[in-house]
Amino acid sequence: MDYRTGVMLDLETLGTTPNSIIVSLAAVKFSLSKGIMSEFTVNIDPKDSKRYGLTMDQDTLDWWSRQPKATVDAWRLNAVPLKSAMDQFVDWYGPKTMPTWAKGGQCFDFPILETSLKTVGHRTPYHFRDCMDYRTVINLFDFKDWKKKSVSHCALDDCKDQCAVLMPLLAALRDDDPRPVEDHPNSGLRCADCGEPQFETPSGLVCKNGHGGADSI
Repeated sequence: MDYRTGVMLDLETLGTTPNSIIVSLAAVKFSLSKGIMSEFTVNIDPKDSKRYGLTMDQDTLDWWSRQPKATVDAWRLNAVPLKSAMDQFVDWYGPKTMPTWAKGGQCFDFPILETSLKTVGHRTPYHFRDCMDYRTVINLFDFKDWKKKSVSHCALDDCKDQCAVLMPLLAALRDDDPRPVEDHPNSGLRCADCGEPQFETPSGLVCKNGHGGADSI
């Protein structure tokens, strides 16, 4: 399996079981050499999903009621029917499976997304062997220094933030270059996310905080 390219996906939902309603689906395609190459995001009409028998739970609804209004309003904006959303995602993903990542995916994102896809007649566009868990990797590296820069529970922002951490860690796992980030050549640029120097690594410009693919200043 080639980990140099992949997809990161994230869901916002109204429940935690495989039959739960998705209200927002986002994904990005990335490579270790080019960073994020393509983005996808769509909001889904929960009333339409309910027609298919998909469900919500009160605990999750209560949790959303405690979130900022702007966060909830964001996934209500321009919501489309479930079939339209799944059609768009499958078209964007394309015909070729690749490593597909999610945070806690095996217990949350993957089973929920698979249910919604099957509900409207789609198979998952990725092979089950390509389902990867982002949380496992960051736990293996004991990676605790990263500070999230974007709005929490915006699916597309979560995808981008997780890629910023994952890409340099994947490069290290592949033994492309096991040196610490700071031992690579200094590019003379600084990370737009945190202001730290950016170093020239096999996965591109990365700062010591793991912001791979971040803009430079």
